[in-house]
Amino acid sequence: MADPVRLRILDHLKARFLAIQEGVDDHVLTWNVVVVGVLDDIDETMGNALAIMEGNEVKNEEIGFVRCDLRIATEFSLRTELGENNSQAANLVMADIYRTMRSDVHATVSTSPLCELTIDMREVSNDLDLENTSDRGFVSGVVVWSILYRHQINDPTKLFGE
Repeated sequence: MADPVRLRILDHLKARFLAIQEGVDDHVLTWNVVVVGVLDDIDETMGNALAIMEGNEVKNEEIGFVRCDLRIATEFSLRTELGENNSQAANLVMADIYRTMRSDVHATVSTSPLCELTIDMREVSNDLDLENTSDRGFVSGVVVWSILYRHQINDPTKLFGE
């Protein structure tokens, strides 16, 4: 069975974040761990960690297709060095996440013919958690997104028009 469009979108986002390299195209970090799902304690000890978590989805049936509004959260955690400004680090990471998500709002897949998995991606909200210990800092946060896409009326594995 083919993967649902929703899963193809999540896999596409994971691959995009894994491809980021610190210093390339002004990115501020390399993600050591990217998961679709929830970060666990081990993931957080691996360095810069990002989770792409599915949330609520609202579906509206139209003529010939279903329009979907999927909420996802990009939750991140990273450790900072002693004396590093945690707020600045968190804001730089959130800007990096925003640039990555918005750089290809159609989640374009280089298949033949070129395939666009989504209609749009928009940031809905974000939240930060900053902590300091005696030797290191810990930064975590979440950016919530609305992802709009369509699939065929009777088959969530096929894009509208596929």
